[in-house]
Amino acid sequence: MRRCQQITLGGRAFVSASDADEGLNQRPRGNAPASLLILPYGPSTPDGHLDQLFGAFLSAAIETAPMPDFGLSGEPYPTLSTLVLEHGAHDSLTRLTGSFDRIISSAIDHILEDREYLVRLGFPDVAIDPLTREPRGTRPLLGRFDFLFDTNGTWQLIEYNADTPSGLRETITVEPLVWHSLPKTLGQARPAGTHLGQALSRATLDRLSLPLPTNREVRTLGIFTDASHTEDFAQTEAFAKLLREPLLGAGIEVVVGDVDNLRLVHGRLHLQTGPVDAVYRYFPFESLLGQPAWTMLFSAVAAGQVRLLNGLRGLLAQNKGVLAWIWSHREDDAVFDASDQQIIRTHLPATGWVDAMPPPDARNEVILKQVFGREGEEVRHGSDLDDDAWRQCVEWGSYVSQRRVVTVPSPATVATSRGHREVHVWPCVGSFAVDGRWEGYYTRIGGEITRHDAQWCATGVTGKSTVKRDMNL
Repeated sequence: MRRCQQITLGGRAFVSASDADEGLNQRPRGNAPASLLILPYGPSTPDGHLDQLFGAFLSAAIETAPMPDFGLSGEPYPTLSTLVLEHGAHDSLTRLTGSFDRIISSAIDHILEDREYLVRLGFPDVAIDPLTREPRGTRPLLGRFDFLFDTNGTWQLIEYNADTPSGLRETITVEPLVWHSLPKTLGQARPAGTHLGQALSRATLDRLSLPLPTNREVRTLGIFTDASHTEDFAQTEAFAKLLREPLLGAGIEVVVGDVDNLRLVHGRLHLQTGPVDAVYRYFPFESLLGQPAWTMLFSAVAAGQVRLLNGLRGLLAQNKGVLAWIWSHREDDAVFDASDQQIIRTHLPATGWVDAMPPPDARNEVILKQVFGREGEEVRHGSDLDDDAWRQCVEWGSYVSQRRVVTVPSPATVATSRGHREVHVWPCVGSFAVDGRWEGYYTRIGGEITRHDAQWCATGVTGKSTVKRDMNL
């Protein structure tokens, strides 16, 4: 049997109890709708046409992305597969992205008034203090909402990523390569993420255009990561490459460095070549806590010497305990209006804290998630855990349970280490929001639970959308 893992921000999580209210938004399954369409699907041609195309596509992706993480455990990470959304499904996700951005923003504004709940979420005092000083109502610069399509044909939000959300490189750089490789196969479908890079550059520039509290203009943006992690460094370089030209036109330089390059010199934060006026980090906050970089960064932020583009508010927003809070307040008129309450009931699976061990026959209907977990490695089917593992999760107090979303696998032809194979996969559609507005997708295909070994899949849209792309819904 699998075991639970505990991940906390600065020590053992606070043990608490809450009514999980499981099952209240369960609906009759009925007949499962058709699975989501993934192209290409069908037998590979005898001459290995797809295999030949994939080789050229992968070489282009590695060179232009960059993509050193093109393989995972010996299997390809990117594929030529494309999830094609009909415009109605696309419009629904566009609206839900704006709606859930508003819902989560409202929730965290309320949670910030409740220090006890912040402790319950796993935030220590050293993180709560700078968190509560961040401007209220500020949306994450970039967030990603992960959705599943259930057997009733309804999108279900399973989690939100707003601290260091991945997928930009794939959507902006690699997705167009798929259309270049398979123009006839994809037919009338168009790439969904065409405007993501432009939208993110514009939003970043908007946040950097205001002077710092010290009245100094922003002239240097520093992006730091752990350079020893090749994949993280590649994502950092891709982000820097996206921003360099548009920011340079506004007189702002972009520099990249390792977390160990950060220095505090006479109250100003330095990264490699000199001082920086703003920072974006590709480095998890829970890993940063306890390092000298944490103190240096937030000393500069508190003094108004540097602007942190992705602060602690994003880490709070993606904490899975926030979804539990939203579910428990779904009927609270003081928090959500009638429209948002209906969206929560319909599109958020019942989520609550793990505070008791359920009987074995009830475990198959829930998924357990660690509140600070990343990449799906701590996500477990309830039925996979034995009694000891359940008791451990209850004792830690850092796990939530979420009603299992039943989905239909989709047939797809995907690249493997032995050539293309016909398989069945479960698509997880990540919907990007830039400053609260939908701007693109990051889809992964793999097992019923999306883990770090899932493959990336391009996302296309067919038909004419009735939703304005730049509308803040």
